Amino acid sequence: MDDTILENTEYEDSLDSSWSPKDEPGYKELVKVNMEDCYQISAGSFGRGVLKPQGTSISDLATTTIGKSGVTYAWSKWNALPLEFEITLGEEFKVFIQYKTKNGQYSQEIYIATKPATYGPKPYLQCSCGYIGKLYLRPGSYYWYCYKCCNLIYELQTINKRTVSGLLAYYLNRKFKIKDARAMISREVYNGKLTRKVKRVIVMSKKWRISPEVKAKIESKLPK
Repeated sequence: MDDTILENTEYEDSLDSSWSPKDEPGYKELVKVNMEDCYQISAGSFGRGVLKPQGTSISDLATTTIGKSGVTYAWSKWNALPLEFEITLGEEFKVFIQYKTKNGQYSQEIYIATKPATYGPKPYLQCSCGYIGKLYLRPGSYYWYCYKCCNLIYELQTINKRTVSGLLAYYLNRKFKIKDARAMISREVYNGKLTRKVKRVIVMSKKWRISPEVKAKIESKLPK
């Protein structure tokens, strides 16, 4: 990461990873928001080698192992948010991120948890509540939390499939989901076999195909 950016940029606030929105005095339950409308990040957002040392930093207090650093993007349904990041590896794994929203410029330190996997520990971002997985930035919010702390729901949970308009909205939503999955495919075949991403798209396409019964139900309700 460019040191001049880190040193010269004045950030309004920095969040202690042990803090939770529910710790705030006068906290009120957040209004439910669609998950797809929020920016989201995971350990995979920082690319491969999240736990791989890149060097060391020596200070008067301790020697810190430095991990990856650079710029990545958090995505919502329609937009991308650039994030500067720097990973530190020691007794605790952490990623320090800096980002700019409509409300100002902010920074946050997020703990990285690990779970055993076949080829070594697998990293996950850890919310201040202890949940590990994806973290989200609600519209108009400042910091990143899990879906529980952010009180998020899937867009599909707001669709009433008992109505024709609801059925159309449901299948349109699934069509966009498949389109996004196809856009993530960079290689269709590896070692003579279909890749996992291709197989996933095939399964999704079969699962969400409009059946003749549903198609007839929709057409019967449309004006002639």
